Amino acid sequence: MDLGDYTTALEYLVMSKNYETAFEVARQNGQIQLFADILGNQATPDDLVKIASHYEHERNFLLAGKYYALAGQNDKVIEFARI
Repeated sequence: MDLGDYTTALEYLVMSKNYETAFEVARQNGQIQLFADILGNQATPDDLVKIASHYEHERNFLLAGKYYALAGQNDKVIEFARI
């Protein structure tokens, strides 16, 4: 991480199943999309809601809606469709 190689750092953290640390590193360094991409199909609904919440906080409602939809939170998706 000190070298700015977030891809390798996040891949390592995800491979070692250290999802909380990976999320925090991604959040603090503006790499949430990279984190989501690395998680891929192994993302749990809780992971997807965390990602969606991050985007909601950032007021990126399109990506928030996408990740809420992937998490099965259809009520939140409908809420964003009204914005």
